[in-house]
Amino acid sequence: MFWVEFFGVLEGDEINLKLSFPADLDKTTNVVTLKRDRATQFLFAGRRSSDPGWPTGHYSRVAQLLRPSGSEMIVVDTITATIELP
Repeated sequence: MFWVEFFGVLEGDEINLKLSFPADLDKTTNVVTLKRDRATQFLFAGRRSSDPGWPTGHYSRVAQLLRPSGSEMIVVDTITATIELP
């Protein structure tokens, strides 16, 4: 499970959440385009383990807040977290 909270987001901003798991598991991505200005925006992404536990390996999470600038999207903020399960 990965959750983030961004402050001062604007209409048209895009929030991308990406979770990467060890090689035998698929990636999970959650992309949201904001429909209005918000003082705060809370989002999460995750998945359940199909086994009685999570496999060993490297897990990483990245959240990016992107803002439209002309025809491009610029990165306003990036949050990353990693964990290694033995």
